Amino acid sequence: MGVQPFYGLESFPLSEKLTAQVNLSTGNLVVHSKDVALNAPGLSVNLDRFYNSLSTGQGSVGAKTVLGTGRDVGLQFPTAGTATFYGPSGSLRPSPATLMATLLLPRRG
Repeated sequence: MGVQPFYGLESFPLSEKLTAQVNLSTGNLVVHSKDVALNAPGLSVNLDRFYNSLSTGQGSVGAKTVLGTGRDVGLQFPTAGTATFYGPSGSLRPSPATLMATLLLPRRG
């Protein structure tokens, strides 16, 4: 499941940041979205999202969808106006004074 270098895949660029790939043997559809790319001196941050039609999981960003960071890293929104980051070493809910960010949910439809 997923994308491996030995799979026979047909790629379809949908936009500059969105690509669909179909496994020619199984029909599995994988959609790769490059959501965030921040390049700064000494630090580059990329956040990608993957939809996999054969996945049975519910990721933090939707059904059959995971972040490029893996299933063990993501965000949860327990109450309105709060967000909890979770990763392999546990979770972190920063106070508003320590986090300066605006989180936008994608439009559905």
